[in-house]
Amino acid sequence: MTDYSSLNWTSPDGIDFVGYHGTPSRPKAVVALVHGIGEHAERYKHLGAFLIEHGYAFAAFDLRGHGRSGGKRGHTPTYNTLMDDVEQFLTKVRAFYPTTPIFLYGHSMGGNIVLNYYTHHPDADLKGIITTGAFVKLAFEPSAFMVALGRFMRNILPGFTQSNQLVLEHISRSPEVVEAYKNDKLVHNKVTATLGIGMIETAKNLYNYKGDTKIPMLIMHGGADKLTSPKGSRKFAENMSGDVTYKEWPGLFHEIHNEPEKQEVFDYLLDWLNKHVSVAS
Repeated sequence: MTDYSSLNWTSPDGIDFVGYHGTPSRPKAVVALVHGIGEHAERYKHLGAFLIEHGYAFAAFDLRGHGRSGGKRGHTPTYNTLMDDVEQFLTKVRAFYPTTPIFLYGHSMGGNIVLNYYTHHPDADLKGIITTGAFVKLAFEPSAFMVALGRFMRNILPGFTQSNQLVLEHISRSPEVVEAYKNDKLVHNKVTATLGIGMIETAKNLYNYKGDTKIPMLIMHGGADKLTSPKGSRKFAENMSGDVTYKEWPGLFHEIHNEPEKQEVFDYLLDWLNKHVSVAS
């Protein structure tokens, strides 16, 4: 069983963040993960164990309003606050691994945050970007009424809360994963007007973004994802010049790291990391 240590801090606005990290004796690099909406970082400990076993340190934290971190469930004061939180997370990671390259990894909403973080901070001290199921485009049409209500309430009551509208059976083809998600006390289905509308607006920006990347990017998506569309990840990758790898997994649902084929996904990720860690050093 992999041993993890705490990675906790308090933000300038008083939010207590809870995270963890683990490492082999001589890490080749650190993979620092940002999770998706409604979930939490502990759902990635199996991925972390795999990476640690193969020479990579792993760190993750619960976003504000998620998991064991503080804050109103599913809420952020502004979208930019999330990017500030990622910056604080990276600062903590660097304190533990001051000379080790960092690959920033985001899943779903976390993928949206990670991609926006990099497009806003292209000179950040990162050695690579990894996303899975990034929220660049939804695979379903959210309720027009709920979106309109969210836009209206964001201006007068930013903490107004609605359901995130996720169909849980669409996260994975594994019944065990879905059942565990449903029974997970740290999981919630809440999203406030500020977070929900912020994600929709920034996803549109990413979908239309064109630029070049100074660092390697691995953009992965399940081909049968019914929550976030692979078209979004594919278009973002196509619009970026530089070392960008787009990998679509036919037939896989949203959480490719929790699909029956997850070992293939892990092996592909490891191969990509091994090929790029020398570039990152």
